[in-house]
This record gives sequence, C-alpha cells and structure tokens, in this order.
Amino acid sequence: MADDSLFAALPDNIKRGGDLTDQVADIVKNHLSRYGDHYIDPNDPSIGEPTDETVHAILRDYSPAYNQTVQALGQVNKALLKASELTTASGVDFDRTQQDALDKINSGNSRRLP
Repeated sequence: MADDSLFAALPDNIKRGGDLTDQVADIVKNHLSRYGDHYIDPNDPSIGEPTDETVHAILRDYSPAYNQTVQALGQVNKALLKASELTTASGVDFDRTQQDALDKINSGNSRRLP
C-alpha cells in the first residue's frame, strides 16, 4: 500500500507470490516432461530411417519446432524458478526490515522523520 506519505510492504503476500510462482514453474516442468525432456535427434535410429519419406517429413517439418518448444519450456522453467527465489527472498527481506524498524520504534531509540 502506498500513498504520498506512507509505504508498507506486506511480506507474507510477497512470500506467497514467490510460492505461487514456484507452483507455476512446477506446471511448466510437468509440461516439459510430456516432451520427454529431450530433443529429436535426426541421427537417432529409434525414429526410423531418414530415407523413409514419413520420417524425413517429421525431421524436416516437426523436429525443429519440437526441439525449440522443449528448449523454450526449459528456459521458461528456469526463469520462473529464479523469479520465485527472488520474490520469496524479497518477502523475507521486507519482513526482516519491518521487524527491525518495529524493534527500533519499540525500544524508544527511534527518531521521527520530517
């Protein structure tokens, strides 16, 4: 909450935001696991012989998009995990800062700012 003269952080809400971001990262990770968390290798004989017309079409038309999707989901997952970590840390830091300020006020050693 903020206006012209007051700022107050809500550390529990910030930490909860970090937890929710972590949950979204888990959802992305689950989607990534559907792709097998691996790329289509054109030299992998398990998908068939590249001379087969269907296999050739898959390698030509499908594998680049598939591989890019796997890579993008992996990067999104990493970004969300980092955002979660930073958001949670911010909440913890705000909590600590507010508690330090309250301790200072309650100790009688504080000074009022103009």
